[in-house]
Amino acid sequence: MPRPRGKRTTLPVDRELFEEFFVIDTDGRDFALDALAVGKIRTPYEAIEMVCHTNQTLTTMFVEQMAAELEPFGKADDWLVALDVEAYERSDGIVISCVSRQRIDEVTLGTRKQLREELGIPESRPEIRAAARYSWPDSDEEEILSPLPEGAEPATVPIAPWRFEEYFRLSGPGHWIALDAFRGSVIATPYETVEMICNVNLMHTMRFRQLLAQAILEQFTTAEELGDAMRNGTFSELMFERMKTEWFHQKSDDLMREIRTRFGVPEPEKRGRAEKYRLWSETRLKPVN
Repeated sequence: MPRPRGKRTTLPVDRELFEEFFVIDTDGRDFALDALAVGKIRTPYEAIEMVCHTNQTLTTMFVEQMAAELEPFGKADDWLVALDVEAYERSDGIVISCVSRQRIDEVTLGTRKQLREELGIPESRPEIRAAARYSWPDSDEEEILSPLPEGAEPATVPIAPWRFEEYFRLSGPGHWIALDAFRGSVIATPYETVEMICNVNLMHTMRFRQLLAQAILEQFTTAEELGDAMRNGTFSELMFERMKTEWFHQKSDDLMREIRTRFGVPEPEKRGRAEKYRLWSETRLKPVN
């Protein structure tokens, strides 16, 4: 059942895990969407957990396998030390000097394949991911969430649970704009990411409903025409055709530009490097939320 209303949403992961591993342009997001598509997870809370745990597990698997690749060169310990102190230029240099690009890709793809097999989550087509929807457990069921480490403090985001439950999605307008905001350093933290996804989706939903109402008025000039279409079953077909018109596509593009302007996220000319997130990640001593 949906959680009670409140001013903040408590997530089913601890702050340290959330801050380090909730990133939406990683494999964790793809795993979560595919898990949702096949019914392995059903709620936005489980989606957050899946993103974080998947990214953490893949990172651990990659480190273990890459250390094994570097061991014959006597570089495994040096590489692990560089990772531990977050000297990433040095760690990357060690790997590149010893392991071919092809082998690095093989290790990366191998860890993904292995984890998918272990979790029973096949890779879905993009259209299946986009169509995946949450489905809340029945009243006599409980979400299956991993317990937090003993003494750990759960991560919380500054939005009400009802808004999180209704509007947090890992695909669609909220994801697209939040991802551009993250890469373009408009936002830096995972807390801001979740908040922006929800707020963008809320605004898009409201404005899109207004756009549909306008499309109905454009399609049916009188109440009688609208009533006839509802009665004879042609309403859905006519509206579907209307949504394929140049007029509707232009209005939809205008809506996305309006939302981007509202949130200060321009369309990127090239992929950003998330410098603001990198700086926050390097200097964080406590959550920024």
